[in-house]
Amino acid sequence: MFTRQCRQLPEAFSLFLITFLDTLSLNVITPALVLVFYDPHSALFAPDTSQAVRSHWYGLITSAPYFMAMLATPFLTSLSDYYGRKAILFVASAGALVFAFCSSLSIMSGIIGIMLIGKFTGGLCARSEPTALAALIDMSPPNRRAIHIGFLQATIALAAFTGPVIGGYLTQWHFKQLNFSAPFWLAAIVALLSLAAVMFFKETYTVPTEKHQSLRQQWQELYTPAILPPILLMLFIQLSWSMYYQFIPPILKEFYHYSPEKIGWFVGLLAVWITLASIYGVKSMKAIGNEQNLIRYCACAMLAGFLLTILGYLAPASLLCQALLWIGAILVPAGDVIAYCLLVTALSEMVNPAHQGKAMGLCFLLAYSAWGVTALLGGYLAGIHIILPVLVAPLPLIVCAVMRISGARLSH
Repeated sequence: MFTRQCRQLPEAFSLFLITFLDTLSLNVITPALVLVFYDPHSALFAPDTSQAVRSHWYGLITSAPYFMAMLATPFLTSLSDYYGRKAILFVASAGALVFAFCSSLSIMSGIIGIMLIGKFTGGLCARSEPTALAALIDMSPPNRRAIHIGFLQATIALAAFTGPVIGGYLTQWHFKQLNFSAPFWLAAIVALLSLAAVMFFKETYTVPTEKHQSLRQQWQELYTPAILPPILLMLFIQLSWSMYYQFIPPILKEFYHYSPEKIGWFVGLLAVWITLASIYGVKSMKAIGNEQNLIRYCACAMLAGFLLTILGYLAPASLLCQALLWIGAILVPAGDVIAYCLLVTALSEMVNPAHQGKAMGLCFLLAYSAWGVTALLGGYLAGIHIILPVLVAPLPLIVCAVMRISGARLSH
């Protein structure tokens, strides 16, 4: 089905390739990043450094690009509405290259400040996904947008699966020679390939000829009361998902004592479930109900996944509890990605076509805010106890559910 649908959008292939490479560059480092901060052999810390200190640094480094992207994304996506998508995609790929190169040097030299510089630079350049989403909407008919966005998410998820699996093996087998930096060098090579792919991308956006507005005027035109419900829902869902995704690898390393390869497979399989949900789940669920009910179902699936994950902590050596952990890892990402596709589609339909870049920028401004906040908060919580971040992860969804129930009662 994926191939058949993509044939209807031949110009999208280069866009999918750019997004795949950009995401692969980001995700191939996931298993190594955990070991860089938590393994006693890492050159970044003295062997006797406490878990609390390592967790605080892990949270800081993980959150840095998201906070920088919060500043850069509104500006870059606005520029894509005036100068086209291709130039901004090039900037994103260049940022990924700088981050990977600086991180490699940091790990080999044992200087954590170099990695921080790379993270800040990569965050300022943002990622390709906001602009790629705007480009995909440019070329998609309104009745196919949710499905095409699902395909893009499937492409991202495929890279998010491939990256951790490859990174896990590279981290294990090239540890002595490169001190966990092999996946980061591979990430730099992949980012170079992404830059090359941008050169072959055909522009999808016709630049307007009217007089340019200021950024403030552009964003004032975008904001309307109608867009508040979807963006708030997206924020709450991203808060829960980001806390889970960013801190399940350290939990697997420290609490379950998983090897780098096993961590890579666990994180990679999260992407498999995202891929399947993106390709088949979005279309199937749209056929059985309205969007509001579907988003409720997705939130319930995520909450069920969190519950199974938490139950898995009761006896980590038990096969049953291990099974609950892996089953929970199906429900949480599947619920997140289907809700995400539906909410992005709803937002894109509420705004003028001339503001699609800014609309996607708003989506990612919310996402980056959520991921940055949860990275910092999760680092602090993990310093208290390594499993606390995932225990806290379902709280935003619960708060959202309580607010919606209270609002419904008040309206009656």
